[in-house]
Amino acid sequence: MLVERGIFYWDPGAIGPKELETAAAQSGQRLSGEDAEGLSARLRSRGFRQTVVSHVADEPAIPEQVPSFAAAAYLRFQDQSRAAAEPFGPG
Repeated sequence: MLVERGIFYWDPGAIGPKELETAAAQSGQRLSGEDAEGLSARLRSRGFRQTVVSHVADEPAIPEQVPSFAAAAYLRFQDQSRAAAEPFGPG
């Protein structure tokens, strides 16, 4: 397992720890501050880890399971990232 604790995004948006705690609460779940930090770090490095696995193993990477509120937050994060990249042109 590849573990990367570095911050890939200065503004994690929807997958920031506080945002994940709020999303968990809205879905009727509790997420401690420490767990939110860890989940946020995993989600921020998710795309990178999937890319590495697909290149090293030469097969599609299967994302690890996360709670449904975190999966929804990750999709919002991806939308936010695409919108932020639009001024720079097609990627």
